[in-house]
Amino acid sequence: MQYQWVLFDADETLFYFDSKGGLGSLLARYNHTMTEQCYSNFQTKNQALWDQYHLGQIDMLTLQQSRFAHFGERFGVAPTVLNSQFQEAMVDNCPPMAGADALLKSLKGRAKLGIISNGFKAMQPGRLAKAGWHDIFDVVITSEEAGIAKPHPDIFHFTFEQMGGKPQKALMVGDNPHADVAGGAGVGLDTCWFNRHGKARPDGITPTFEVSALSDLQALLA
Repeated sequence: MQYQWVLFDADETLFYFDSKGGLGSLLARYNHTMTEQCYSNFQTKNQALWDQYHLGQIDMLTLQQSRFAHFGERFGVAPTVLNSQFQEAMVDNCPPMAGADALLKSLKGRAKLGIISNGFKAMQPGRLAKAGWHDIFDVVITSEEAGIAKPHPDIFHFTFEQMGGKPQKALMVGDNPHADVAGGAGVGLDTCWFNRHGKARPDGITPTFEVSALSDLQALLA
């Protein structure tokens, strides 16, 4: 095994992220039926806020409050409460990505494993347990606890501190070419772009590996 550590993004890399199902479950708690337009409006606002967060233009609390402000007014519930309830709903709407379980189990014991996610800290234990991965990872880091999001190098340096120091050879795996590939390469990591939708490679971004399925990465690291 050529890597001491293999670090993974979480959403859309190890876990599918069914935000539509999660939002539907949340709104059902308040007897509100979700329409396609309702979900589209939420996704447009939510994605714009996440883009601002990734660029360091807003903090995590602003993201949490802003994306549920409309529903908070409608239901008479604090947006942060709705955000927490949405995270709870998402635990049941984040099944493991195809090939993820086999990949992780093939790596366990051969390299140390970690997660670096721009997601929320509270979501991680529940969905890791649900996937049967509660004892798979040596470190699980979120931007919420690091105080900064990928691709900023500080979240990687924060992770290295939790790992006991930057390893000589480590691989960062993720679906986002900017946050995961450019971010990982920027701190000297080898990178793997998990490009399951066959997107064109962005200019200036050159991953060490590119795969369309996690089983392909398993074969590369075998």
